[in-house]
Amino acid sequence: MVKIFPLNEINLIKDIGRFSSENGIKTYLVGGCVRDWLLGKKNKDLDFTADKDPVKIAVYCIEKYGGTCRKFAQFGTYRISLKNGLKIDFARHRSEKYLKPAVLPQVIPAETIGEDLKRRDFTANALAASILSDDFGRIADVCGGLTDIKKGIIRVIHDKSFIDDPTRIFRAARYCGRYGWRLDVKTEKLLLECVAKKIPGLLSRERIRQELFNILEEKNPLKVFDFLKKWNALTYIYPGLKYSELLLKTRSMEVRLGILAAESQGSPPQADEFLKNLNPERNLFLRIKSALEIHYKKASPKKELARVEKEIIKILNPQIACAGLKPLFINGFDLEKSGFANKTSYSSILDRAACAQWRGGFKT
Repeated sequence: MVKIFPLNEINLIKDIGRFSSENGIKTYLVGGCVRDWLLGKKNKDLDFTADKDPVKIAVYCIEKYGGTCRKFAQFGTYRISLKNGLKIDFARHRSEKYLKPAVLPQVIPAETIGEDLKRRDFTANALAASILSDDFGRIADVCGGLTDIKKGIIRVIHDKSFIDDPTRIFRAARYCGRYGWRLDVKTEKLLLECVAKKIPGLLSRERIRQELFNILEEKNPLKVFDFLKKWNALTYIYPGLKYSELLLKTRSMEVRLGILAAESQGSPPQADEFLKNLNPERNLFLRIKSALEIHYKKASPKKELARVEKEIIKILNPQIACAGLKPLFINGFDLEKSGFANKTSYSSILDRAACAQWRGGFKT
């Protein structure tokens, strides 16, 4: 028996385990949280899987600990967000059937934890820890994940793994970059064959976008991009994707996305190409677009900027004057009061003033 549960969450885990035992539900913690605890790392997402519909456990958890709950009907998952920032997923054991490459699977309920583990991406994620009272902390390892974690190896569980779900290529790159792991020989061969067949090109842009966001959340996304480049998979995020150490100037995913857009899509008139290809949600698109327009013009804004906009511009323009990102100090009314009679010249004057303010030509 290996006891791995973190002290700050042990009471909640024991409580859910006790409730599960009393209600005859075999419940396990599974996947990434188990992997990270074995590595001595923190993980703020708890994934539970059970041999029955876990709705009872989800309801109990909400009633006792508060927070909000969302159900994902396609996968039978209940996601609870607690007030302390902890995220908890409850799901039933399941197996999966992939009808086409790169398409989300058909979910089939499974009877045992072993069946559930065998449908996962890598052996390091195919681990479960029992939370039941009579075998609390026992690790279920049906694929050799414990050994592979110790060796720092990423190994797929079956030969069609990357064909079924090419997002696993991006996940493998994240683990290589984050943990310093390596692919085992067969896994690397299967990955490169999948890329050569252009299977990742079948993924929807929504799934590619989420994989990019996950990469940009990493402490050092450069390492992840390096592995994808080595495997010729970087182009599936965006053809000609460019990245640099500027990404390490911030930990904000949104700011990193803006920097990546600036480095990858070039100057106007192609300035929106990267963002349109990625198609992020509208507010994020507009914030980044606004920041890049100012970056390209090298002119102070006409209105107050949001934090994300300011940070993108500052990183791309480290020598900018202190007043450069403040709203333009003058407007048309000021020009009118100052006696400028020709209103058709106002726009040109204000544009020149914005460029001068950007350069530090005036400060008030």
